[in-house]
Amino acid sequence: RPQSEKRRKNMKLEEVSQVSIGILTSREVTEIGENEYKLFNLKNYDNQEEYEDVKTLKNFDDKLTRKGDLLIRLVYPNRIIYIDGDMENLLVPSQMCIIRVDPKKVDSQYLKWYLESESGKERILENITGSSIQKISVSDLRKLEVPIIALEKQKGITDLVNLWNKQKQISEEIIRQKEVLYNTYINEIIERGMIMAVSREMWVEDWLGKDNKLGCDIWRKKYQHEGETFLEWLDRVSNGNEELKKDILDKKFLFGGRILSNRGLQKQGRKVTYSNCYVIEPPKDNLESIFDTAKKLARTFSYGGGCGIDISQLAPRGAVINNAAKETTGAVSFMDLYNLTTSLIGQNGRRGALMISLGCNHPDLEEFIDIKTDLNKITKANISIRVTDEFMRAVVLGEYYDLTFVREETGEEIVKTVFAPTVFKKLCANNWNYGEPGMLYWDNIEKWNLLADDSEFKFAGVNPCAEEPLPAGGSCLLGAINLSAFVKNGKFDFDDFAETVARAVKALNEVLDEGLELHPLFEQRESVADWRQIGLGIFGLADMLIKMGMEYGSADSIVLCDRIGFVMADTAIGASAYLARDKKPYNKFKPEALDKNLYFIENTREETKRAVKRFGLRNSQLLTIAPTGSISTMLGVSGGIEPIFDTSYTRKTESLHGKDQYYEVYTPIVKAYLDSNAVIYN
Repeated sequence: RPQSEKRRKNMKLEEVSQVSIGILTSREVTEIGENEYKLFNLKNYDNQEEYEDVKTLKNFDDKLTRKGDLLIRLVYPNRIIYIDGDMENLLVPSQMCIIRVDPKKVDSQYLKWYLESESGKERILENITGSSIQKISVSDLRKLEVPIIALEKQKGITDLVNLWNKQKQISEEIIRQKEVLYNTYINEIIERGMIMAVSREMWVEDWLGKDNKLGCDIWRKKYQHEGETFLEWLDRVSNGNEELKKDILDKKFLFGGRILSNRGLQKQGRKVTYSNCYVIEPPKDNLESIFDTAKKLARTFSYGGGCGIDISQLAPRGAVINNAAKETTGAVSFMDLYNLTTSLIGQNGRRGALMISLGCNHPDLEEFIDIKTDLNKITKANISIRVTDEFMRAVVLGEYYDLTFVREETGEEIVKTVFAPTVFKKLCANNWNYGEPGMLYWDNIEKWNLLADDSEFKFAGVNPCAEEPLPAGGSCLLGAINLSAFVKNGKFDFDDFAETVARAVKALNEVLDEGLELHPLFEQRESVADWRQIGLGIFGLADMLIKMGMEYGSADSIVLCDRIGFVMADTAIGASAYLARDKKPYNKFKPEALDKNLYFIENTREETKRAVKRFGLRNSQLLTIAPTGSISTMLGVSGGIEPIFDTSYTRKTESLHGKDQYYEVYTPIVKAYLDSNAVIYN
């Protein structure tokens, strides 16, 4: 029972040595208001003695106590100490908060706020006395003016440390095996004028950084589901893959946004997809097909997917048609329909994403190039032009170029001749002034991939960010590796990188299998089953170069990136081959299609070539370099292969808060450099 104030002040450490250590199996409130905790007694683990009942007037909220939690009860004062055992690295000092409290200013409500939210922690810190200490040593304990219970000296603490990693099934719940994480002492939680050390569940702020407000907002608005904790999100997204969980925590690898947001939600009856990328079958030159395409877009958007469509098969403006209009308004006019469809279908924390492309030989090319000079038109889609070698030769040689279209229905041929350099200059000027249209070097796209020599395969378009060419109905799962995480002592760790690539390929294939039936359309489910595309990419390249002291775009950086690219391609292809060994190759795999494939030949070692020849490939497409806008911003590293273009910038977002909100963003590696060199910045 609580001792007198005088007795407490004069108490010696040796007199406060008895502890009860156990794993919580149940909790209930008695009739007189006491809280009764039933513990599995760890000290008697080997004797198989099961339960110990502990009663206390101290009310710990349900959020603080769950089955499997490690609890410590001190004989004096009569308090239960809560230590969460869910996280492998929970007791690392950086994830502890040790503060000295004034009992006149801090009550139990503050403790609850502290454990639940950032604002609660701030309110405590505003009212504490003394200083905040991140790590306490034995010498620190001796210096403190108030009594401290040094648990490492107490009877039974050795048992606790040794038993920390033991496994026991209690009330149908398995306590996971743990490593000994803190072999010196277990941090103390003692209230009423003593030291209070709260060991708590990991928060997203611990992962992303408490000063990374934009990153934390991105996680909460885009990826967190209905108030789940960070650890619950991590479990959901990793689906029990412990290697994957560690790669995410180490910021080495991260899935694309749809997986981070949607994985596992189908178990709750949600209609969602894991794919960021889809390409819809290009609309044919008739109203039924044009509006069917809008329907397919709407359905795919409703599941959270982004789409690409190519409108090159639609007749140009002025073509003769056999209906009341007599002539068509042209391919570009139907972009309004697809833009409207995109704007109408909302998605959690993001708008629908659409790419519309057009061939460079289409008679409506110039109208297409100028469409976005009107800032009120086509505001919900990206646009790109499929540029061929033939067109670029005409540009370089200063020649005229024929834009040609033949209507199958009427046989009408429409030809428009343009001066190629003038058209190209307009394209470049609009891209400079408005950011669009983009350019797709279509001949290179078609010949530089693992399917270039497969006569059955044909790309139909690209996804909204244009990094992923896909067939009609095609879909792609995205994930990216953070290159900056592999710089150690100024050198790039290729071995660690290759191992991470192999794990990422495996993880993306697990998601592909899990999500095979979740695609919105039958043609998408069929295409994914046949071709099994995944899109593993990179981000953090600029951060990597800064850490290695290399200038972006320098000769040394190009050599390094080429080597990284080869290792990534070779490792991914090899990992896919061994997955094909364990499962089977993708349905449409043709070994002969790789015999003379230049991409395959130039990007694999002989060992990898032998594995593919023997086992086949699990995936027809493996790599893509996406912009990684949200996930790179969330982690605070450079996106995709982009350079860092300024020391800071103002980012406007509408999707996170439903209104325009502005963030002043400093790339952490730049800010760290400025701070360390005492550079003054606004």
